[in-house]
Amino acid sequence: MAQKTFLVPQTPPYVVPVELYDEAYRLYQRRFLMWKNWILEAVLVLLSVDFIVTAFKDPSNMLVYFLLILCVVLLGLLIFHPLRIRRRVMDAVKELGEIPYVAALSEQEIVIQTWTEDPSEEIPPTVLEYDKNMRIIEAEQFFLICEGKERFYVLPKKTLYDEQIFAMRRFLRQKLGKRFQSNF
Repeated sequence: MAQKTFLVPQTPPYVVPVELYDEAYRLYQRRFLMWKNWILEAVLVLLSVDFIVTAFKDPSNMLVYFLLILCVVLLGLLIFHPLRIRRRVMDAVKELGEIPYVAALSEQEIVIQTWTEDPSEEIPPTVLEYDKNMRIIEAEQFFLICEGKERFYVLPKKTLYDEQIFAMRRFLRQKLGKRFQSNF
């Protein structure tokens, strides 16, 4: 087995504040979930405009009015459903409270673990390998580590030293290529 070289051996215990988690979830939604909604919203807007034009041309056609109302209702659902989901996720995060984590970054994987002071309560860590499903987005206050489009983890930058952030950014650009996004 190859020896692991750690970029960040282990962070001090950190808690992801609710506000930071909300910002990370919004970024996650924009990058992975909302593009489908935007396409459907555009199609529904085009259909609605077409139905309005058709209704002006033939005001006696009741099917057009029904279809127009259906498009507007579906458009409303597409706009408000992601907001409702985000509110539910944030309610669940608030209900869980502040859970401390520790993270370690090696050249082969990222390990995130719930931190406990009692070794007998140790929870198995989450091991994320740098594979084709991993995407990492660097924001101003955190790294958003996405495992496919199903799960994401938030690593606040305040838990890292500046040198670790620079080394991590350089390493991730090399290791992940286009799957690492950063404006820094």
